[in-house]
Amino acid sequence: MKVTSINPDMTMTPFFDELKFKPSNKENSHLMPSEVAKVVLEVISSNSVVTDITVRSQYFGMTRK
Repeated sequence: MKVTSINPDMTMTPFFDELKFKPSNKENSHLMPSEVAKVVLEVISSNSVVTDITVRSQYFGMTRK
């Protein structure tokens, strides 16, 4: 059995719908769900054991609503 903790950074999802801030719309300042899913598939299909992975965008950004 393999267990991996995947920690995505600011991802553009409905999670932020009820909050007073959201990821920035600037290019490379947030993740898209498809990018996180790609990492999950890579971890699942690898022959090695990855215990922990943090996925971050190139830049960090958030904006107020």
